[in-house]
Amino acid sequence: MPGVYPWQQEQWKLLYRYRHQQRMPHAMLLYGEAETGKRLFARRLAESLLCSKGGEYACGECHSCRLLRAGNHPDLVEVKPEEPGKAIKVDMVRAYIEDATLTPQIAACRVCVISPADAMNQSASNSLLKTLEEPAPENQLLLVSDHPARLSATIRSRCQKVAFPRPQEEESLAWLQEQDAPA
Repeated sequence: MPGVYPWQQEQWKLLYRYRHQQRMPHAMLLYGEAETGKRLFARRLAESLLCSKGGEYACGECHSCRLLRAGNHPDLVEVKPEEPGKAIKVDMVRAYIEDATLTPQIAACRVCVISPADAMNQSASNSLLKTLEEPAPENQLLLVSDHPARLSATIRSRCQKVAFPRPQEEESLAWLQEQDAPA
């Protein structure tokens, strides 16, 4: 599948089915071991949701896709620590919440990716709860976490959980060979 790793096909098909049936959850927790491709998956999902063509994958050609490629799509919000290893602070989450009350500017929805979600400090987590309990229309929230147990039980319970297990060794090696990766 273009854009996602072979070991993520099951998760992609599940979420595409939800989307196709217009049952897409407003908040999803993408979780699993580190370095399994969850962040790339979240990015590809956000691109697909924001693409003007509305297909399974982002077309890469429409105005929305060009803005994504340029890194300045107004309907994509990425919440991450200011520095790797630091906490996501409450002000960052509040800025997203404020944006979430506005209608999308270009796409059919606004997408927020919080990664790593388990880096939110207590105040940021508490601030996010209100949005999870009373989601704004036309908003998709993607929380990415290597350590979902670090998130509050309330946050976890408000999200559709999508597990990303470690890929099988054979699957990983086959993919690496396809990439012509050096030994």
